[in-house]
Amino acid sequence: MRSIKTVMSLNTLKTIYYSSFSAIISYGLPFWGNSPHSIQLFRIQKSIIRIMLGYKQRVSCRNLFTRLKMLPLALQYILLLMLFVIKNKNLFTLN
Repeated sequence: MRSIKTVMSLNTLKTIYYSSFSAIISYGLPFWGNSPHSIQLFRIQKSIIRIMLGYKQRVSCRNLFTRLKMLPLALQYILLLMLFVIKNKNLFTLN
């Protein structure tokens, strides 16, 4: 991301982010998203966001995710779990 940031627009960087990194981490996220190793992926995600916007390593990413209209890893995990439950209502019983 660092090498292409200087020659590409922010919209192109977002497209590359979604097509490479986001696609990889989203695969199987409902199954491994609660793993302790997901913290490492979240740190990588934050690093990529900072690189895309040109911020230093110690800057908080909370507003950066909002600015780019992207979901952090934990929220992607929750969203995919909710979508799984909605799509598979028949697998769950009501009390």
